[in-house]
This record gives sequence, structure tokens and C-alpha cells, in this order.
Amino acid sequence: MYPELDPKLLITFRAVALKGSLSAAARDLGWTQPALGQQMRRLERSLGTRLLDRSSRGVRLTRAGEVLLKHADAVVGRLSLAAYDVRAVLRERDEVVRLASFPSACAALVAPVIVDLSRSADGAEIRLTQKEPPEATRAVLRGEVDAALVFHYDDVPEPDPDPGMDRISLGRDDLLALVAVGHPLAAAPAIRLEQLDAATWISGCPRCRAHLLTATAKRGFRPDIRHATDDYMVVQQLVASGVGVSLVPRLALRAYQHPGVAPLPVDALPPRHLSLLVPHASQHPSVHRLADALRDVLVNEAPAAPPTPATLRPVPASPAAALPVRRPA
Repeated sequence: MYPELDPKLLITFRAVALKGSLSAAARDLGWTQPALGQQMRRLERSLGTRLLDRSSRGVRLTRAGEVLLKHADAVVGRLSLAAYDVRAVLRERDEVVRLASFPSACAALVAPVIVDLSRSADGAEIRLTQKEPPEATRAVLRGEVDAALVFHYDDVPEPDPDPGMDRISLGRDDLLALVAVGHPLAAAPAIRLEQLDAATWISGCPRCRAHLLTATAKRGFRPDIRHATDDYMVVQQLVASGVGVSLVPRLALRAYQHPGVAPLPVDALPPRHLSLLVPHASQHPSVHRLADALRDVLVNEAPAAPPTPATLRPVPASPAAALPVRRPA
């Protein structure tokens, strides 16, 4: 016989877990700390295990506590969704979609969609929050946003999909090698990744770095990563200055392309995939209109055209910076 969980205790436990201390959670909930501690002990007794490790610096979740927090997030998210759906049916509020999106999609995809939907007679108001995919996914589960625009790579392991989430596929985002315009390969119509095995590299976010390491390992080399940033304007500036090369999604070049960089297609390199995560069985019609609008922009908007040779002003670089130099094995 499995123990029955008191939903109120579950929500209270979540507040403690997110705050990291009984005293901070008690202040937010309007309780005394002894009363809150008693409730947590009651929850632990009902489950027959310790959920929190207490210390003078606050509380840390045990393994059982980490598992329970995922379910608590899902419960709170479902409660938030239920309230939203009921209010939408009763027309007690305007159509608003709270969207979390990763940075490179905000300017290239979300901004045009926000403008288009705001001009449409039946368009929803989009309220954007910038978050990387893992954080955006948690925000959906917690009911903090209605949808999350995320990406994933086929060769980077993903957590098992949460049963409380649905994934709406939007399309592919091709990856390009980025080199300075003075690089010997800058005029190539396409390259193989192993042609950059001797270059120094600039990597992106942790998932992008993991993809880069996996893709290069399949081609027999490990990239010499000297810099790491998830800001693609910084990436482009570094590449244009001749200090390294990078692997970037085409989407990152739509809003802005530095005149000193040359994007190159890479043979046999799988794309990253974009999708919209929404709560399972959501009745929010504007979320699906948002998905259609994002898909249209992704598919139909032409990528940024590379600058013509007449307009290029390459950043001066030393021969050592421009030419790939083989490192000793």
C-alpha cells in the first residue's frame, strides 16, 4: 500500500526546496519556522524517508527529496494550467502566452512572431522570458510559463521526456562553421569538419560544447577549445579577429552577421532541432497558433546572406592566426 501524499504538504515542501532554507520559506508562506519544520517532518514520516538534510547553512535535498521535487513541480504546474484553462473558457482574461526562449531564437524567431501576432485580429499577446532550454523546461513544469522554445541535438543525450509535457516540432536549424574572412577556407562552398582539426576553437553553451566534442570525436580529433561563450555576437567578434573558429547555428546569424566572418556549410553534420514544449493536454489555443507562427518564420525567412567580397573589410590578422597550424600530437 503506497502512502497518500497531502497536496498541501507537497506544495509546502516545494517552497522549502526552492528557497533552500526553512526560515526563508517560512517568511514567504507566513508561517513560523518551527511550524514549517513540523510539517516537513510529518511529510517525511508519511513517506518513510528523509527528504531534507538540515544544517546551519540551510537545507539540502536528499536523493528522495530531489525525486519528490520533480513531482511537486509537475503538480504546481498542472494546478496553474488548470486555473489558466478555466479562466480562458470563462473569458475572464485576455489571451496571453508566457513564452520562455533560448537567446539566439529571441531575436531571429520570437521577435518577428510577436510583431505579427500583435497585428493579427485573433493574435495573442506574447510575454517573453529568455531562458536556456533546461531552465525553460523547468519553468513549464512549474507553471511559470505556458510554453518553452527549446533545441536539442541528436548526438547529445537528453533527459527522459516528462510525462506532463508535449513536444511540438518546429523544424531544423542547420549548423555552420564560422571562420574569419581571411581564413584559407573562407571561400569554400562547403568543408569537412576535420579540415579545422588544427584550429583553435570557441564553443557555446554546455549542450553546444557537448555536441562539438561529439561531432569532432566522430571525425577523429578533439578541438582545442580556448574560449567559451553563449553570446553569438561575442563568438563572431572573436572569429572575425582571427583568434579561433566556431560552430554556430544558422539561426544565430539571422539577426546579425559580422562582416568579418564567413559561414560555411559542413558536410554530413546533422542539424539541431527546434521544438515547443507545452504542458500535456493543454487547451490553450494561442499556444498552437504560436507554434504555427514560429514554424513559418523558421522555414520561410531567408538566412542572412554572407557579405560580398566588395563590402568585406577583413580584420588584419597575422599569418599564424589566419592559417591553421598543426599542433604536435
